[in-house]
Amino acid sequence: HDFMTKVLGDTPIEYFKKSEIAKTGKPVLDGEAGMAKAVKIDKASGLLATEFTPASFIEERTYFEPHCILYFIDKDNPRSDPPKDPTKDPQFDLWESRVLAWAEKNATSTLSAEPLPTEYDNLHLEENRPKVEIITPSQNQTVMEPLLVARIKTTAPRGINRAEYYIDDNLLYVNYSYPFNLEKRIDFLNNGFHNLKIKVCDDVDNCTTKDLEFNLILDQKIEPPPLKINLSEPANGIAVTNIDFPLSIKLEINNPGQVAQVSFYYLAEGRLVSNLVTTIQPIENKEITGAWDTVPASGAYQIYSEAKTWTKKIIKSNEVSITVNNITEEKNEVE
Repeated sequence: HDFMTKVLGDTPIEYFKKSEIAKTGKPVLDGEAGMAKAVKIDKASGLLATEFTPASFIEERTYFEPHCILYFIDKDNPRSDPPKDPTKDPQFDLWESRVLAWAEKNATSTLSAEPLPTEYDNLHLEENRPKVEIITPSQNQTVMEPLLVARIKTTAPRGINRAEYYIDDNLLYVNYSYPFNLEKRIDFLNNGFHNLKIKVCDDVDNCTTKDLEFNLILDQKIEPPPLKINLSEPANGIAVTNIDFPLSIKLEINNPGQVAQVSFYYLAEGRLVSNLVTTIQPIENKEITGAWDTVPASGAYQIYSEAKTWTKKIIKSNEVSITVNNITEEKNEVE
């Protein structure tokens, strides 16, 4: 590796051309599981997802019947129909036992050798959603204090896990403690009408949302200092590999109270469209950390952040240049 890196220097990275493999139409010959089926599963119940299953609890799992290749094909005529009685092949029992042992040992949450569920999610039901009543504020109420006080009354068959409070669709606060009310300063908002949305959820994300409008009128508003944001990590000009991912990205904010949400982006060299890494809200600290989970292709990238204020202004951070050297790709290049 060190020798080839020195010899090749800054020459462009070249890759092997991917071979084009003809499809036979017979799954087991095309490198696919013979009886594989991908379905959406509710993670809480382990049953089939429904229209009421929230996205946060849906995962796609691939179910298959683990069999050796002799179960699917006649070795004397591979393109023919599957054998009616595969046990007639003298090697079948030996091969089949090894495949079943492997499947049991290597089954995971997303590749399961268990039978495909036939029943549907019985936890995320309409009758399990919380009931919510907003006691205060009232619809179109005038708020003349910098402290917004919201009182709610809520019940749920599975109990209440949390109440999320949004102003103008930006997350302001999450309360995990009974009675799940809100007391937060809102003097960062402009005077005028604002939307308050309250989302109440149980432990498996059965949620109910209520909202209203309130009119904010503050006589004396203190002008906050100019908002400044600085991308402090990763260091500018560093080289990373796929081993470094998830890659930590840190942003420093001089006045987090002005910021409704922070988004991190990366832009590949030579491209015009940026890719979103992650969005974080609410913003409560002067240092915000995001994680770049997906490993990109080898190359040069620009990383930056954007802070969206409560007054809907977008502040862009400095850009940080990094180089990604995928170890697997380098290994293939040397070979």
